[in-house]
Amino acid sequence: MTEFDEEGGASERPESQQSERRNRLARMLPFLVALGRPVQLMLSFLILCLAGYVVKTFGGDYAHTFASSIISFAWTIMLMLYIIITPLRVPKLYNRWIHHILEFFTLVVWVITFAFFVGECQSWDAAEEAVADVLTPQEVALINSVPGEDSAIMAMRAATWLSGANSVFFFLTLITCILAHIQT
Repeated sequence: MTEFDEEGGASERPESQQSERRNRLARMLPFLVALGRPVQLMLSFLILCLAGYVVKTFGGDYAHTFASSIISFAWTIMLMLYIIITPLRVPKLYNRWIHHILEFFTLVVWVITFAFFVGECQSWDAAEEAVADVLTPQEVALINSVPGEDSAIMAMRAATWLSGANSVFFFLTLITCILAHIQT
């Protein structure tokens, strides 16, 4: 709504300015989500590669974190295919509620993957402390002589942080998509 100020010119009310800003932001949200989708996919692939490096370095003891990374990556690809290809190629099969449900399950899968990574990092920290307390310095050096051990531990920590960031990112896109759905 417009009002006339003392000079006779039109001025907008603060409420209408806020409403206009909200409407502009609401129109931008689908664009911002669309920009974030490739980032989510790249983060998923990077996490998969980091977990693969850890399994390659330490062997099969850490295969469950790699398996959860594979599941998360595959589920992310499935979500991306559904939300990108289905509306364009087969619009009758696209349903917003299915989109939200798939996005929610993707968030759950990423939170589970994050929990696996956090558990592995905590296990490494606890094992390092226990080994240092029990063994002699020569025995500790022998145990720590696995080639690439430090880089593999750093890779797992990086995968942990990235999977946490990806979980937060999926949460934000889920909320954004639901809000955009409610507004339309």
